[in-house]
Amino acid sequence: MMISDDQGETWREWRQTNIPGSSPFHEGCAAQLQDGTILLLQWAARGPEPVGHWTAKLWESRDNWETVHGPFEAKMLL
Repeated sequence: MMISDDQGETWREWRQTNIPGSSPFHEGCAAQLQDGTILLLQWAARGPEPVGHWTAKLWESRDNWETVHGPFEAKMLL
């Protein structure tokens, strides 16, 4: 995975070996919130449940991927 710390001016390879629940595979499903929190949603969701919810794994970092928390279960109604 490639990351940029300067709004896409430069890119570097990112490798993190201590991600809980193993490294997530994703395709365009990472977001950085205004407070700096980075969220990464697993690329494949399971579902739907009878009420319409889909579930996927979600990882979170509040320190630019120095530490990563998760995976948590994320529920979505699509």
